[in-house]
Amino acid sequence: NGVELAGGPEISREKARQHFGFADGDVVIGMVANLPRPVKGGRQLLDCISAIVNGAPNARFLLVGLGTDQESLRPELEARGIADHVVVGAGYRRDVEICYAAMDISVLTSSTEGLSITLLESMRCGLPTVVTRVGGNPELVVDSKTGFLVAYGDAPAFVERVVALVQDAPLRQAMGEAGRRRVVENFAIEDVAQRYL
Repeated sequence: NGVELAGGPEISREKARQHFGFADGDVVIGMVANLPRPVKGGRQLLDCISAIVNGAPNARFLLVGLGTDQESLRPELEARGIADHVVVGAGYRRDVEICYAAMDISVLTSSTEGLSITLLESMRCGLPTVVTRVGGNPELVVDSKTGFLVAYGDAPAFVERVVALVQDAPLRQAMGEAGRRRVVENFAIEDVAQRYL
């Protein structure tokens, strides 16, 4: 897979965060996925939210995709006792660029993946990533350089890596820039198409 190097209409980080109600000091952890699909592991992320907030109280969450609207999320949040944490469910969106613009960290907790378009888009937008070491994720994420790879189901490791990024703005910036370079150099759609030809 590959992506266009220019995304959709540009929006400032400030405006994007205001759109979703995040404050300046919030560090926004985002996931773009079809939450009801078990292979996407969205519920594993929900299971980790309390531990992440305990380690990093300024962590906030933006969930985007089918099954992430507030009405669908409410029972999931209440069942875990995390309804009071700031979790914004954006639901299915066509203007996903505004979602990436509001994020500081992109995560995926999938049990299986091909070569994730969401991950490509996140890296293109300069976001550091914490993702499971499954499918094509290790082809995209260089562990400890552009983000972190963790074993599927290893919740403590996932929480530890996310908290480390929340607490370290220079690390987020360095990993995000390295990830963007990796997409530009290896996964531009024109280059990928040429390799197929």
